[in-house]
Amino acid sequence: MIEYDMMNRPNWVFDEAVSNIFDSHIRASVPFYDEIHRMSAELSDWFIHDNSTVYDLGTSTGQAVLNLQNRHANRNLHFIAVDSSIPMINKAKERCKDVPNVRFVNDKIENMELEKADLVLALFTLQFIDLDNRKGVVAKIRNCLRDGGALILVEKIMSEDPRIGVIFTELHEE
Repeated sequence: MIEYDMMNRPNWVFDEAVSNIFDSHIRASVPFYDEIHRMSAELSDWFIHDNSTVYDLGTSTGQAVLNLQNRHANRNLHFIAVDSSIPMINKAKERCKDVPNVRFVNDKIENMELEKADLVLALFTLQFIDLDNRKGVVAKIRNCLRDGGALILVEKIMSEDPRIGVIFTELHEE
């Protein structure tokens, strides 16, 4: 279900209905979504090693966890997949049923204490955190990273130059 905020921007409610169409919707509406996931998995090569802890903040349907497990199947990884929506967590559990060492956490990121980690993914996640809380969340992530660890952060942004949005939309549609 989509609700709208005071500025008439969509405010997603990640209920059962949205969780059922999420994968197809995001692939249609976010330019290069699969490419972003592919590149994030490639970048992980520099930060993941045996016994690494990896957070997927805003895991949605668990695609990033599955991608990382497939890429690093020979390593003993510990995943913490976080989402504030129970229907999304349920979809992620379905998708990741064969991934060992995944802990699913149903909570808001801003409420959590984060364990030490080697890699944190926040793919299209911060936009759903209140603006007043984002700086604290990013600081919390920074503080949980082990030496040599990394945050892979991807967000949709709006350029002040509307041509940029048109360019990316046209590239995506092509």
